[in-house]
Amino acid sequence: GIKNAELIKTGAFIGGQWLHFNDETFSVEDPATNKHLLKVSNTPIEVVEQAIRDADTAFKEFKKTTGRQRSLLLRKLYDLMIENGEDLAKICTIENGKPYADSLGELKYASSFFEWFSEEAPRINGDNIASADPSRRIITYKQPIGPVGILTPWNFPIAMITRKLGAAFAAG
Repeated sequence: GIKNAELIKTGAFIGGQWLHFNDETFSVEDPATNKHLLKVSNTPIEVVEQAIRDADTAFKEFKKTTGRQRSLLLRKLYDLMIENGEDLAKICTIENGKPYADSLGELKYASSFFEWFSEEAPRINGDNIASADPSRRIITYKQPIGPVGILTPWNFPIAMITRKLGAAFAAG
């Protein structure tokens, strides 16, 4: 079984809190047995639209964080994935139907993206480039541009989200 039941979430994380919409749910079933596992909130479109606005509001502050601060956040996510790796792999197996060994392998692969981006975040800098005019320099700087929407394939649900989310967090 799952040791840390806190890892099982059935709502939508919006605006810093877990929201549940009990009148709008869908069933999650074990694809290997067709056994009903639980019901998950089906988030209404108006709530999704509010979540997008909330993400934009949060971005206005998050973009001010330093590369080092983002690095520490990503490292914490990596550490939590490693700490809860067996449970996360079990959840992936139950929900996705893949063998546990594959889920555990995916979890290790997935967590490596958070680890890698935690090391890259402090190195996101601009460039100082030579110009065709020797009396001038071209200076570039990198800055975050806004929230992202992330869609991932079903076959590697953990790894594809960490790959995209890690890059987005590292960039600010």
